[in-house]
Amino acid sequence: VLPGTSRISSRLPTPSDSTHSPPERSIASPTATKHHLSLHETAIFKNNFSMLGFVFATGFAFEMGFNGAMNKYWDYLNRGRQWKDIRHKYVEAADDDEE
Repeated sequence: VLPGTSRISSRLPTPSDSTHSPPERSIASPTATKHHLSLHETAIFKNNFSMLGFVFATGFAFEMGFNGAMNKYWDYLNRGRQWKDIRHKYVEAADDDEE
């Protein structure tokens, strides 16, 4: 035995070993596999025009919802410091000065 080597020999599996054979693969043609699409998916992806309309409508709805949520969050963080929050102080003072 050479220095730096061990006496334990590990036997690697060979292709002839029946216990270590690779799993069998079944090759199916693309037409043989059926995709089960729901009614909504079929209607949306039936043609390019409907899919494009769906993408634009979804993007528009997301934009409206996201902008509304961010505006509410901004107002929450800056409450009491915006013109809409302090306007009543100055408008009432201006009305009293005019009379």
